[in-house]
Amino acid sequence: MAERSLLVWGTGREGLWTVDVVVDGLAPPAGFRQTIGSIQVTAGQLHLTNYESLTMAAQFNDVHLPEPHLQDLVFELPNEMYRCEIVQLEDPDDEQAAVPDFVLTLTTGPAVEPWPEPPWHEA
Repeated sequence: MAERSLLVWGTGREGLWTVDVVVDGLAPPAGFRQTIGSIQVTAGQLHLTNYESLTMAAQFNDVHLPEPHLQDLVFELPNEMYRCEIVQLEDPDDEQAAVPDFVLTLTTGPAVEPWPEPPWHEA
């Protein structure tokens, strides 16, 4: 995270999540919680992935990101520094949460301070 090549955040619980990705669009709506980080795109792509895929790739040499079943979570982007605002719209414990669960808004611009640890992660 210090090198701005990875942003990891907690979701509040296990499950399937819907994430809307907005590039250079309007500011995201207010939500249950939000955080801002920076990410540097260096190979023309940004990959959204989950914890399971990340840990599998870290453990096994034959697992590469993005995994084939997650190819639809690869976004083609110009190589730039992006400010990444992540908004979780509803409390994850709310049974009637809104869709999408998260809005991830990317805007080109100067970097913000790197995260010292994943936001919303409960150890």
